[in-house]
Amino acid sequence: MESARRSNAPTPYKNANDLHALRQTPSPFPSAPVIPSSQLSDTTDNTPPRRTRITRACDTCRRKKIKCDVNTTQPCTTCRQYNWECSFNDAAKKRGPPKGYIESLETRLKKMEQLLQQMQDKKRKRSDDSSPFAIKNILSDEPGVDPKRARTTDHTKSLADDLIHKYFEISHDTAPVLDKEEFLAAYQPIHNAPSIPFSLIYAVCAYTSYRLPYNDPIFSRNNVSRDTMFRDFTEKAVDLIKEDYFISRLATIQAIVLICAQPTKVVNQNRNWVFSGLAVRMAQEFRLHRLANPPTTDTKRLDLYKRIWCSVYIADRWQAATMGRPLAIADSDCDIELPNSNHAIFGHLAKLSCILGDILRTVYSPQARQYLQSSATASGILITRLESNLEQWVGQIPEPEKKRPLMLCYYGISLMLYRPFIAASPSLGVSEKCTEIARKLVDLGSAIPKLDLVRFGFIFTGYSIYQSVLIHLYDMTRDCSEVASSAHEYARKSIDECLMPLCNELADAPEMKMLMISTVNLLKSESSPNADSEESQKWKRLLGSAGPPFADLGVEGELKWTGWNYPNAMLLQK
Repeated sequence: MESARRSNAPTPYKNANDLHALRQTPSPFPSAPVIPSSQLSDTTDNTPPRRTRITRACDTCRRKKIKCDVNTTQPCTTCRQYNWECSFNDAAKKRGPPKGYIESLETRLKKMEQLLQQMQDKKRKRSDDSSPFAIKNILSDEPGVDPKRARTTDHTKSLADDLIHKYFEISHDTAPVLDKEEFLAAYQPIHNAPSIPFSLIYAVCAYTSYRLPYNDPIFSRNNVSRDTMFRDFTEKAVDLIKEDYFISRLATIQAIVLICAQPTKVVNQNRNWVFSGLAVRMAQEFRLHRLANPPTTDTKRLDLYKRIWCSVYIADRWQAATMGRPLAIADSDCDIELPNSNHAIFGHLAKLSCILGDILRTVYSPQARQYLQSSATASGILITRLESNLEQWVGQIPEPEKKRPLMLCYYGISLMLYRPFIAASPSLGVSEKCTEIARKLVDLGSAIPKLDLVRFGFIFTGYSIYQSVLIHLYDMTRDCSEVASSAHEYARKSIDECLMPLCNELADAPEMKMLMISTVNLLKSESSPNADSEESQKWKRLLGSAGPPFADLGVEGELKWTGWNYPNAMLLQK
């Protein structure tokens, strides 16, 4: 702007002659004298020497932060002028970091490098060949290849192929979350990596391993152990799900449903509970619970969506029951119909799981429990309504299915309805109903092949059998000797002919045996509990709780085995 003003301002000089004349005009100011060159050297020699920077000022100048010329004169000019003492008594402060600071940083840096190296080694160990059976070898180690999309090696690829094809050969009534044609079309490519996330592939392989007998030809043909493969496939699927759980994918929901259908180790008891909640949130994000106005007209695809949502719904109900925790899905939020009639057993299980959720909400929730304890009339009305729902459900079941695992689930849920009122409201007379149902459950469970119970799902069959064990152990404390004696026999039968043979068919069976036997030992009682005794309060608490008595086993947090005194040698025998 300033330059613009200067360029636009008018000039008083019309031409070059005027400017020349101005230069010739004498200046009104006296000019400076010109110093001859001969005198210039003398003037330069008389100039005082240039002041140099001193290394340290005296104490006074340093405190007052003024210049000090102590290098040229002692005392300095300032101290001499004001008659101050020009001293150097104060210790000079050392510049730079304190002693040992650099060494401390180097030590911390080395520790950080070691920690990062350990994390990298642990991550590499999960994908490297750390076991002789090399499930980790399924992922390629080629640089630049995403391990989640890497091709599999020949040996483990053949094992995965066998397990995946076996998955579609065995009936999977309780978790039909995959479409066979769609899955195999995405899995089959030979020259390219499968387009299916490996978390789902591993989950399918783990699910199939869990449902096969330990001596199945698939494992002997590939020279591997069923239990080892089950653990490795499960761990790999869980690790991949944990890495991508912030991203909602339909394949992740399918993988979680298959993982939650398998029993988890006791030290990781919360895994399936957390995973089922994660599946609920992902499925709701896809609006699978709101299919009244479907997003597609493809009936086959829509039926798959329904099966996935119902599988998530069933997992939520049964995980809440087995863990004794709240539900994650509210029925009022859903407007979805059941899948087509090709999955009739699955549809019946979904309806029964809906009744289970109603029982958990109206009987076992804290507010419902407080209300029912204050009103026997309300308890009777509630029992009548839920009884009617169960009777209506069982009336729709074909006769052949009444001799199969689905009926065990019906008996187990019926016991869940009645057992909180055995000790809390004896006047309702539900104790005899529980005894009768528990006996029917044990008789049916001992007659069904145990591999069928495993394939239907341990979370369904095993938990239902646990309900009957709880009733028989309670009946052993009854005053009536006839009831107590019969209960003793049925308790033995439920353990020896139901639970233990069922556990023998499971992968990681010793740990499940340990849980079951330790629970039975905890519940055993030699005498009839008095109304106000500690034993009576324990039974009232156990009968009124949905989940197993983990807290009463002397276990906290990550479940240590301190409260379990059963000989390990006996527990580890199959």
